[in-house]
Amino acid sequence: MKQKISFALLLSAICFITYSCRDKTTGTYMANTPIYMELDEFRQAEFGIENARPITNPGKIWIKDQYLFVNEVLKGFHIFDNSNPANPLNIGFMEVYASTDLAVRGNILYADNYNDLLSFDITNPSSPELICRTNDVFNFEAANNLTGYDSSLPSAGVIWDKGVILGWNQEEVTEEIGGQSQFDGVFLVNDIAVFNSAESGNSAGISNVSIGGSMARFSITENHLQVLEKRVLSTYALNENCPTPTSTVNIWREGETLFSANGHLFIGTTTGMLIYNLDTPENPTFVSDYPHVNSCDPVVVSGNKAYVTLRTGNRCQGDINELVILDISDLTNPTEIATYQMSNPHGLGIDGNILFLCDGSDGLKVFDRTDDFDLGNNMISHFQEINTYDVIPYNDNLIMSSREGIYQYNYSDISNITEISLIPVQ
Repeated sequence: MKQKISFALLLSAICFITYSCRDKTTGTYMANTPIYMELDEFRQAEFGIENARPITNPGKIWIKDQYLFVNEVLKGFHIFDNSNPANPLNIGFMEVYASTDLAVRGNILYADNYNDLLSFDITNPSSPELICRTNDVFNFEAANNLTGYDSSLPSAGVIWDKGVILGWNQEEVTEEIGGQSQFDGVFLVNDIAVFNSAESGNSAGISNVSIGGSMARFSITENHLQVLEKRVLSTYALNENCPTPTSTVNIWREGETLFSANGHLFIGTTTGMLIYNLDTPENPTFVSDYPHVNSCDPVVVSGNKAYVTLRTGNRCQGDINELVILDISDLTNPTEIATYQMSNPHGLGIDGNILFLCDGSDGLKVFDRTDDFDLGNNMISHFQEINTYDVIPYNDNLIMSSREGIYQYNYSDISNITEISLIPVQ
């Protein structure tokens, strides 16, 4: 049977490339088959706050004023009243299908929804109102982590123009092999392997915009929204109506993350860090780049220092896991200060002279960064036995995303960091 399947898939691939096969045959095998919804129907979906539900698959995290937003990967956002971090209150769930990122400016929340950008009025966070849908902002492709996908099986029968893929069924497929291939469907990009972190001050002020961080794809500068999608950086003017495009910049590396600081955008890519000037936020301009080996690359910036984590795993290639500290006092020529070996570093954040680093299954590591040349010998705390991904430090309160749930710590006494709450994954 394995030989028959392999032959069928090979023949199908050949037909896809050549668009013609004179001989036709059939093959029967188990496969993932798509569950569709027509795009027009998908875009007519109503939005609102549902009853609070448990977190099951947490993604990126954000804070805006007293509210904490937690992405339920590809499903929407949990909203918590975090006025008392020791007792966060789950006030509801905002269902936004195929969403991994958001940003908030004033009372407007922007979120991705398949290939569209949604704008919500959240003057009352418990009752958001959709005010605009900007179509075709994103071009999602190839992801096998949608609901129900079995990675041990191939996908079959995917057709682009049939609509949005909501999930997958596993069923026996009999195909006629030959002629033009039908394997040309739309898949969603899955960003769940990368999470978000932040530095205090990574925004125009928490009263105006949300705080995201090192793994975010959205960044707000003044009244402009920058959106990163692989090799394209797009900017939208934020006005009372729908966001309007102002510029599109093609980048020559595969972009992953955006971090705004010091009037510049720092773009983490799989092969290096890019720096863009935001003197004219409607049209970011290239300044310089710092290349590195192929790996995942979130970055945070404080003053004239950039902190970059490189890691392997999932789609990240190579065999390197380290923290790289860069001198960016000359933005046209970033230079390396020091490199420290880590286990599998993900998100990171800075507050003053304290660096918080999520080192995957090796837990949360807290460093005194007063002396970057000796940072490895200045670890203040190490919280082990937690699979960590994402941190936001702000006003002595650390919010951390992990496989186990959303932790919060008080670090007002940096020598005695204490856990104050946990929203568990269920």
